Amino acid sequence: KDDKIGLIDGQIVLTGQDDQALVLDLLAKYVDADASLLTVYPGEGIKPEDQKELEKAISKTYSLLDVDVVYGGQPT
Repeated sequence: KDDKIGLIDGQIVLTGQDDQALVLDLLAKYVDADASLLTVYPGEGIKPEDQKELEKAISKTYSLLDVDVVYGGQPT
């Protein structure tokens, strides 16, 4: 209950409650050696400080990627 889902190509590949862990685990399954840019579209329920922490965590884990965070505004 209350789990969030991680999708790749329309298929649920992960579930969890910790946003940052879910995103990092999802990226571990998806990002390959050819990737150079990652754009994250956080939804309306994400706090700005959580957004910044996620951006830092992604940049630390995937230092070769250019990480761009763009407010998406999708309902959560």
